[in-house]
Amino acid sequence: MLSKFFKPKWQHTNPAIRSTAAKKLSDDCVDEFHILSVLVTKDPDHIVRQTAIEQIASINNLIDLLEQSASDSDIIEKQLTHKLNAEDHPERSFDRLQHCSNKPAVWRVVCQTHFPDLQSSLIQQVDNQNQLLDIATSTAPISIRKTAAERITDPDIIEKLLKITRQKDKTIYHMMRDKSNALREQEKQQQARHALAENILEQIKSLANGVWQPLYAAKSEVISQEWQALGESVTATYQPQFSEAIDTCKERIKLINDKAAEEKQEHERIALVRITADELLEQLQAFITSLESAPIAATPTEEHLTQGFLTEGLLTEGQDNSISAHTLQFEVYQTQWMTITDDTSGAQQKTFNQLQQKFSGILKHASSIDVKLADISAFLATTKQPVYQKKTTSQQLKQAKTVLKKTAWPVPVERPEPLLELDRLILQLTDEQQQHTQKTAELSKKLQTQLEQLESAIDNGVIKAADKTSRKATELFSQLTSQSNGAINSQLEQQFKSLQTRLDELKDWQGFAVTPKKDQLCLDMENLIFQDLPAQEKAKQIKAFQQQWKMLDATDPFHSQTTWKRFKTASDKAYEPCEVFFGKQNEARSYNLQQKELIYKEVAAYLQQIEWDTSDWRAIEQIIQAAKTEWRRFVPVDRNPGQALQTKFNALLQDAEAHFQEAKECSMASKAQLIIDAEALTASEDVVAAAEQAKKLQKDWKECGPTFHSQERKLWKTFREHCDTIFQRLQEQSPSREAMHSAKLQLQMITDELLTFAEAPLHTRTKLNRLNEARQLIELYSESLPSQDIEKFNQAARCLEQQTKALTRLTEHKDSQSLLFHSDLCDRFEENILKNPLVQPLEDFFAGWTLNAGSSLNEKLISRRNQIELIAADEANLETLLCNSDRELRKICIRLEIALSLPSPEHDQVLRMEYLMQRLQQALDQQQSVNLTDIKKLEFESLSVPFRYANEALNQRLQTLIDTVFN
Repeated sequence: MLSKFFKPKWQHTNPAIRSTAAKKLSDDCVDEFHILSVLVTKDPDHIVRQTAIEQIASINNLIDLLEQSASDSDIIEKQLTHKLNAEDHPERSFDRLQHCSNKPAVWRVVCQTHFPDLQSSLIQQVDNQNQLLDIATSTAPISIRKTAAERITDPDIIEKLLKITRQKDKTIYHMMRDKSNALREQEKQQQARHALAENILEQIKSLANGVWQPLYAAKSEVISQEWQALGESVTATYQPQFSEAIDTCKERIKLINDKAAEEKQEHERIALVRITADELLEQLQAFITSLESAPIAATPTEEHLTQGFLTEGLLTEGQDNSISAHTLQFEVYQTQWMTITDDTSGAQQKTFNQLQQKFSGILKHASSIDVKLADISAFLATTKQPVYQKKTTSQQLKQAKTVLKKTAWPVPVERPEPLLELDRLILQLTDEQQQHTQKTAELSKKLQTQLEQLESAIDNGVIKAADKTSRKATELFSQLTSQSNGAINSQLEQQFKSLQTRLDELKDWQGFAVTPKKDQLCLDMENLIFQDLPAQEKAKQIKAFQQQWKMLDATDPFHSQTTWKRFKTASDKAYEPCEVFFGKQNEARSYNLQQKELIYKEVAAYLQQIEWDTSDWRAIEQIIQAAKTEWRRFVPVDRNPGQALQTKFNALLQDAEAHFQEAKECSMASKAQLIIDAEALTASEDVVAAAEQAKKLQKDWKECGPTFHSQERKLWKTFREHCDTIFQRLQEQSPSREAMHSAKLQLQMITDELLTFAEAPLHTRTKLNRLNEARQLIELYSESLPSQDIEKFNQAARCLEQQTKALTRLTEHKDSQSLLFHSDLCDRFEENILKNPLVQPLEDFFAGWTLNAGSSLNEKLISRRNQIELIAADEANLETLLCNSDRELRKICIRLEIALSLPSPEHDQVLRMEYLMQRLQQALDQQQSVNLTDIKKLEFESLSVPFRYANEALNQRLQTLIDTVFN
């Protein structure tokens, strides 16, 4: 009970009393600061905590208190922020604040201060991923948020930040998306490295347990290098297994290398043995070669052979050349070979066996020389007998070669006479056989050619050619049979017989097929006799039937005379009318030739009596032309006499043509001079005199006479142009009634065009050009034009000029120039946004912006800028803005079309009707006239539409309307 009376007021149960007690405390005293700390951190009442925190004035005490507070530190943070913002030089306080362990609270305090540099330095000390997430999603400047986002490495935090910023912060979202992709890529790479490590481990295990291969050691080394390249971070898990497998590989490599060294030594020993074997084979080869060059004798006492060997130098005096001596020598070589035969190669053993066989053959030959020579002599004796000579050359050659082969006489040794005679016989028989073979081949080739031609003729049904070719083939076949003694090629013989059979069949069928056709031709020719046809057509038909008969007769193997006589009689009878016609035609040709000869004589006589210097050549030319016309009338004539007469007629006229040529050249020169004179008159100052002179030149032109037809029109065209120019100048000096009337009508027409401009200002530039034309007319015909027409024109002209001057003042005004300048800034900014929609523009496009809201157009252009900046900041939807812009541009186009009384496209008819109804509701006069400044203001109004160049079709439509007005 007493404790209630002695309990301090700051511990009173009433919050108001605790608050009042807290106001009396100060943090200058350590004990009172302790009490204030307790109240701030533990008092349940918010007002008491707020009062207590306000009593703490020391920033250091607030920092200590912030470090002690683990949960609710809002009021501490607010007080600390207030104190820091009130400090002029808070650098020391910030240094101490950075060492505070309550980093989240410190960050919140720093963010509420006015010191962004401290935020930039403090963000580098924040490692807590959740705190970095809070910073990245806070309202801190974008640079701080980007730094915080860059320091986030936890994949879960990155995914969470991606979800938060997807629709809110494109910059942070793109950073996190790239970082997430990089983490996933890094994870894939790590997995790939582990997979590679497992693959390498499987390779080394397979190599350790597999069979030996030539590149075993190299593969082991490559796998070891690949393993080391992975790094310990990847290979640590698999290192024991890899070490065991690589050690196994190294042991196998050592065993194989040792075995290879032993094999190398053995190979070297065998190589030395084989070198010895080669030397022994060389000696044995030399021994065998000497025996082949000088055959050994059957016994040492055979002086006729021994003396021959001494002469050849193959034996020395006292050397034993008997079979037994050489056999003993060969046995020595054989004994030496047997000591090394186990280590020799197969090729060496094969060579030894071949040399052994050669030696056996030499011994055998040496022991049978006399017998072989006797056999050759006996064979040569049989060649003189009739039995041998009756054999074919091939059989004789085969028998002679068999005897020679059995002899097997060594080549280097001089051949005895019986053997030489046998050689000459074989050479003779070989030449005879070659000649026989060549002749047989030539005959076979010719026969084959004839058979191919025969087959082609049979296939084409040409019996006449086939029959002729068959006779030649039969003759060649007989020669070939005789040449080869009946042993002809069976295939060639079969082909010959087969084609002969086919030819016989074709003859039978051809004769059967041709006869009805000939009968039909006879019938056709007989019918032609009674047909009433023109003679030329009937003759042509007769000739066609005769050609058909020739073609059929060439393939007819029978040639019936009865049928031929029938056809010949009918053709002669059918030709009788043609013969009469062609007779009359010959008479006409003869008459025409006579007339042409008469014309030739008359023209020749006429030309002989002409004197060209005094005669009228144009009259002569007309007579010659009449003669030519008459000459061409008498056709046809016989070819040969007609051509000869035509040549003479052409030669007769050639001299006259030369005179005509000379006269026409003279006329052309005169007319060329007249053209020069007329051209000079076109520049004469006295137009009246020039016109008179031009008339005289025209008379001279007629007197010159004609010239070449190809040049006449060109010269006349040039001369007439010069004369027209002269007379045109004369006409211009004195305006005619027609010209004045034309000028009056033209002025009225131009005035009417200018009056329509007041109703609809279209084609301004064209109207100005027409205005200048009218003024030139007035200047030329001022005295002839009615004054009321001129006054009416002046009124219409003043209206047009007033509008153009008002337009010039509007476009040159500084406000209009400012609108164009600021609209161009917006256009550039929009173009940058459309090209890079996801990247914030680095360039400050509006650095030169000076436009103020002084007019409705200025306010609309400022609104356009604001909308563009919202799009750039991703705070507005671009698609919605583009739709609105299209609608605004479409409305401006419709207003222009209504003002100019032009139709709108079909898809804008509804929108046009809505606009007209809106004007009716606002009681606007639809018939109110529109001037150029109104059109220009509508064009300026289109400058305030955002992204106005995005819709190309609408821009083209608007520009077309503007061009229609001002062009």
